[in-house]
Amino acid sequence: MKNVLAVAGEKMTHLPTAKTTRILSEVIDRSERRYGATMPALAAMIAQKYARDFHLSPQKLEDILARVAMKNHFNGSFNREASTTQDGTTPGALLWIQWHRGEYGCTFAETPVECELRTHRPSFVIIQVGTHFESRNTEYLRKIIDQLLDAGVIPILATKADNREKDERINRDMVLLASEYDLPLWNFWAAVSDLPDRGLYTRSDRPLQGDIYLTDDAAQIHRITGLEVLNTVWRAVTGK
Repeated sequence: MKNVLAVAGEKMTHLPTAKTTRILSEVIDRSERRYGATMPALAAMIAQKYARDFHLSPQKLEDILARVAMKNHFNGSFNREASTTQDGTTPGALLWIQWHRGEYGCTFAETPVECELRTHRPSFVIIQVGTHFESRNTEYLRKIIDQLLDAGVIPILATKADNREKDERINRDMVLLASEYDLPLWNFWAAVSDLPDRGLYTRSDRPLQGDIYLTDDAAQIHRITGLEVLNTVWRAVTGK
């Protein structure tokens, strides 16, 4: 064996700030620390070099760093499985106590939404409905929004790229609900409007479903705009 890949991880969110600061400060070699090198200083220099190499304006660099900060801050939320994010989940399913099958730490005495509020205790919840045709979607969404607001959680409503329902009613309902409740709206539909076929394609193994899957370009926009929305809402709430 000639090559070895070493992978490591760290978790310090459970430590007090003072101890975390001490650990990070000792990552830099002692001889380099004598010349003023610190982790924040090195990160700042790397960021400035990145901005120069790619000819970024100060505002563009700030936007990029903000997305990185949001990704890191909410990383535990993005990289987890939950009853509310299963394939095929609809607003009605989010209110059905059988949908989680007693998995994900849920009990049969609670809905998937109630389970998430108890186990994950989110501050923000992104609601992005897929391609389905329940006639009571808006009624169910109102119940979910009311439940989140009562729990002190901020719902972020999101549109989708496809129009499988043929009349845009799902996106329309999301916009109307955002206006009705005065909630933030992530207009993903608008974000991909300049892509060919709105950044959608049909999977070869599921031809009957039509163009509902995101291309690589659309998926990248989905990730970036999602982080931008979280950053905007987080700043508005925290005043930072």
